[in-house]
Order: sequence, then structure tokens, then C-alpha cells
Amino acid sequence: MLGPVAKLKTDPIALADLQAFLAANDDFAFELRCLRELSQRGITVDHAGTYADPVTGKNRQFDFRFEMAPEPQLRVAIALECKNLKPFFPLMVSRLPRLPAEAFHEVLVPRNQGHVVVQQVGGGAVVMNPSETVTLSAPASLYAVHDPVGKSTVQVGRLPGGDFQADDAEVYEKWSQAVSSAYDLCAKAHYGFANFAGPRFACFILPVVVVPDGMLWVTDYQADGAPAGVPTQTNETTFYLNHSPWRDGQTFRYVVSHLHFVTLAGLGSLVDRVLVNGNFRQLLRPAVV
Repeated sequence: MLGPVAKLKTDPIALADLQAFLAANDDFAFELRCLRELSQRGITVDHAGTYADPVTGKNRQFDFRFEMAPEPQLRVAIALECKNLKPFFPLMVSRLPRLPAEAFHEVLVPRNQGHVVVQQVGGGAVVMNPSETVTLSAPASLYAVHDPVGKSTVQVGRLPGGDFQADDAEVYEKWSQAVSSAYDLCAKAHYGFANFAGPRFACFILPVVVVPDGMLWVTDYQADGAPAGVPTQTNETTFYLNHSPWRDGQTFRYVVSHLHFVTLAGLGSLVDRVLVNGNFRQLLRPAVV
């Protein structure tokens, strides 16, 4: 954020200045690169819409939302936020082996019509529980026991004097936005099942944060806290959340168990796995669907 306008130079901003800004600092340009990555796979996205934050009730803007239906029994809805990190301040995710209690994810499934509760409210009927939540635990979960899972994030840089600067505020803001957007998608899916008729399917909702290629690092630790190697670059890693922002009057529950950090290349790989990898998709939905 800029400081007071009085601290700015008084020279007029010219075309060359704007071009230099766009070349070096344009976050929107990175969003458009993400959009192209999705569009070339035939995915239609909602871009830069608004929603009511499920916790604060305030209006917020999301970067992208899109849904994939790779098979009749599965829909995958992704809330995607973009963070245009710079080489001098990359993201590092610290990971531990995933515990058995953390090796799960949830899906929403339309209720069979015989189990839907319809309550008379005023002069009309309201469907009270059009969906049910199914918890998938390892080994039937997308998230395996003992795989590395993120527990902490930090951006690392150096100050002009050489000291390290470490901060997680900007990335935290982005991944919290992704989670809030994902939970809004949960609510839309739940209430959207009110008039559902047809074969049942599983709806998996996933928050994702994408950063430029080369800007995502991981450092792994053993269960006892001992280092398990040196930091390495990666295109994708998971981050444990176990998050469910309950609201008064809410008629459903859904726990967002994990968030995915990906690079631009990792975003394409994640989408490709959903679209073409049958084994991956099988782990996303319950066997009863």
C-alpha cells in the first residue's frame, strides 16, 4: 500500500512509466496468464466476481472460480486465488508427515429424495437439508497418511543490509481469501441441491493459491521435528486446514481439509489430473455414489 500522496514524486506519470509498471509489477497480467492456462484446457471460469464472506458477511472479490465435471459421478469446484510473487521474496512451505487424523477430505452429495426434509415456512415449502456430507478417510482419501503436508508458510527475502526478512501476511491473506471463496461455493452447492433430480454425484470443493513458476519452495521435517533434507522447489504442495466456518442458521456442514499451493505449471498439472486421471478422480468421490 502506498503511503501519503505527499511522499510521491510530483513528476507527471507518462506512458513510459505505465509501461514500466506493467512490465515489472502488474499482478493482473499474472491473473491473465492463469486464465490462459485454464482456457487452453477448455475450462470456463468466473473471473473477478464478488461474494459475501461466510464469517464477516462483508463483500469480497475472488480471482477465479470454476467447476469441472470429468464424469457423471463427480464435480470438482475450485476457488483459485493468484499471488504474483517476485524472485526476491518467494514462498516457502514447511511440511511434516501427515497424521492419520489429517488424511481425509469431504464431499457434498445430494440427498436421496426420500430423505429430504421439507418444512413449511410461511406460505411455502423450504428444503431444509438437500445435501449430505461424506467424509473420505485414508486409504480412500485423496490425502495419504505420512505424505508431507504443509503446516507453516513464509516468504523469505533479504534487507539491503543483508538481514533476512520473513513474513507470511501477504500469502496468508491470499489463502484465507481462497478458503472463504471455497466455503461460499460449498453453500451454493448445498442450497443448489434443493431442486436436484437425477443420479447422485459427489461435489468436491478445493481452495487453491497459484504463484509464478519457480516461486514455490518446500522444506520437510520428520515427525520428531528433525530436518528431512534441504529446501527444494516444487510445482505443487498441500497445506492442512481442517477449516469449517460455521454460521448461525447454517443447514449444512463441510470441512475444507486442505488447500493446494501450485505454480502456474502446477495449476495445469492439477487440472489435467482431474480431467484425465481415473485413479485420481476415484479418490475424490465415495464408492456409494
